[in-house]
Amino acid sequence: MSNILNREFKQKEPGEILLTDIAYLYYGKGQKASYVKDAATKEIVTYHLPTSLEMNIVYEKLNKLRQAVNHEFHPSAIRAF
Repeated sequence: MSNILNREFKQKEPGEILLTDIAYLYYGKGQKASYVKDAATKEIVTYHLPTSLEMNIVYEKLNKLRQAVNHEFHPSAIRAF
């Protein structure tokens, strides 16, 4: 996939650009939290608390994202799922 944002992460339209990567927030006793953040509002839209670093954490996070936005994504959002 190409670099569509060209590293311009500051956005004005809420819901249009949702950011995630393989970085994790550590909390508690070393547990990890993986998240999706709205580029405009800086709000954490959804998160996942994985027990391992296997591929299923990606699918779990995407499923939680769909639920968090009630399956209603911004019309300009580019979805890969």
